Amino acid sequence: MFPLSDENPTTLSPLITFAVIAACTGVWVLLQGAGMSEETYYSSICNLGAIPAELTGSFNMSEQQGPCPTGGLGWPALFTSMFSHGSWMHLLGNMWFLWIFGNNIEDSMG
Repeated sequence: MFPLSDENPTTLSPLITFAVIAACTGVWVLLQGAGMSEETYYSSICNLGAIPAELTGSFNMSEQQGPCPTGGLGWPALFTSMFSHGSWMHLLGNMWFLWIFGNNIEDSMG
């Protein structure tokens, strides 16, 4: 059911794919999953994640009570959310598919 590998030969070493995998894993270990308390973990999700309503200005999370009452980073969260993950399984699943298919995309793009 899940792909284990692909059989497409590549000509170049997928350096960008390796860098993205390292960056995502590093962000997870350093900022999200390094034995933090549950409160700190949820705070990192709220602060590093991109909340569309906050970015467009249609809703201010800092005025609300709920899972993210403090609000996020604003527009920088568009960048930080690319490297943040919700759990170890989320990180492993995304990095697995990036490992399998990222080299093909990188090879075709040059």
